[in-house]
Amino acid sequence: MFLNKVFQNLEAPFRQSSTQTRSILLVTAFIMLTGNFSLFERILEIYPFSPYHLPFLISLALFFCILCSMFFLLISHGKATRWILA
Repeated sequence: MFLNKVFQNLEAPFRQSSTQTRSILLVTAFIMLTGNFSLFERILEIYPFSPYHLPFLISLALFFCILCSMFFLLISHGKATRWILA
C-alpha cells in the first residue's frame, strides 16, 4: 500500500510531461545506447569493469545522458523539435 503510493508519486511528473519532452528523452536514450560504444570501450580500457569501478561508470553514463538531454531541451522548441532530433 505504502510502496504503491510512493511509486504513484514518483511516476506523476512523467505522466504529465509533454510529448516533446518524452521524445527528447527517448532520442537521448537511443543515442546513449547506440552511439557511444567506442567511448565506453575506451573508458573500459582505462577503468576495467569491476565492482570497484561500477559507481564511476554508472555516474559517467548518467552524466552523459543528462548532458545530452539538457542540450536537446535547450535547442528544441516547438515544431523544430522533430527536425532537430532527426
